[in-house]
Amino acid sequence: MPSRRDALKALALGSAGVLAGGAARYGAWSPDVHQPADGTWPQPRYGPRNTAHSPDASPPTDTPEVVARHEVGDAVESVRVGAERTYAGTEHAVWAFDRDGERGSAWSQSADARQLAVGPDAVIAGGRGQVAGLAPDSGEVLWQHDTETYVRSVLAGERTAYVGGYDELAAFDATTGRRRWRLSTKRDTRPGFDGDGRLLVTGDGADAVHAYEARSDAEGVLANAPTRTWTATEASGATYPVVSENGGLFVGKLGCPDTYPCGVVALRGDGTADWTAEPGPNLQHPAFDGERVYVASARFGDEDGVSYRHDATLHALDAETGDELWAFQRGERFASPIVADGTVYVAGEGSPNGNLHALDAETGDRLWTHDANGANAVVAVEDALVVGTADGRVLELR
Repeated sequence: MPSRRDALKALALGSAGVLAGGAARYGAWSPDVHQPADGTWPQPRYGPRNTAHSPDASPPTDTPEVVARHEVGDAVESVRVGAERTYAGTEHAVWAFDRDGERGSAWSQSADARQLAVGPDAVIAGGRGQVAGLAPDSGEVLWQHDTETYVRSVLAGERTAYVGGYDELAAFDATTGRRRWRLSTKRDTRPGFDGDGRLLVTGDGADAVHAYEARSDAEGVLANAPTRTWTATEASGATYPVVSENGGLFVGKLGCPDTYPCGVVALRGDGTADWTAEPGPNLQHPAFDGERVYVASARFGDEDGVSYRHDATLHALDAETGDELWAFQRGERFASPIVADGTVYVAGEGSPNGNLHALDAETGDRLWTHDANGANAVVAVEDALVVGTADGRVLELR
């Protein structure tokens, strides 16, 4: 039962909210999902459903040309595109470039931005031991927090920044940095949302997928964290949860021994398992276009005591059954694929020898290959691909 002090606090804050025309419930959280506008790619996997599928983009299906180039001097780990600017994240800085075609940067700001998301009022950057909110138009640091663990994921809502760490998911006010709530999780944590605003959380542990909803009015008076509605123990993995329009989701396991294939699990909206596929070890984040799930796997080799990835394979799985429809293999280290306008794009990351490949989504036929010198990040916007490379360049391909 709430104490008298808590009751008085809730009454006072509730009255203040009514007088100010704001929320009347103290601490109450409700989902504030930020949907991508046409011609943008604001989140790590496009939008809050993490499909890595841009429904309005039509990038090149023929061999592209580089039409714009920016140098940042450090390996680009993340690329996001807002309505007015393209943002590139490195281990040491966030760079912003105007989309009007002019050369040079609009601004740069020191920050570990290996994880990056763009919201309406803040660019959220996270990495080793820190997370920060930056003003989209100037790069001004709005807020910054030290974290006890490495930031593994970020997602920008309309008013909230969702930040996944090694053992927690925290929600911060996007413009002030005030922490709204925290959920304890297991290992690397990544969030997503379904069409009803339900929060889906993955973590690399035995209880891998959890669903949360906003608390009811009665529950939310003195507590603001969402309440768990189900846990799926059939899935063990830590990829971003990929959510279909009907509320089902796909989850894969990022890393596992070569002798044990990593699984992709399809879950129904209530958390029960639909199918499981085992395309290969060491999976990347899946992409989904409504018909097929695309996921890259890789096997590790060892030479002179140094481990490396080789024989990377992109798999296309039937979204209804999990059956493999086609596979594309190369001696590279594939990044997570993306899909747009019937074409899948997958890049060889982190290596000067990494290429960017375009494949027909239905057949797996290779349409073209571009020498990108290691494409760590690729997004599709309008009629272009924006690529962040291992040698410190941001390229626009058309």
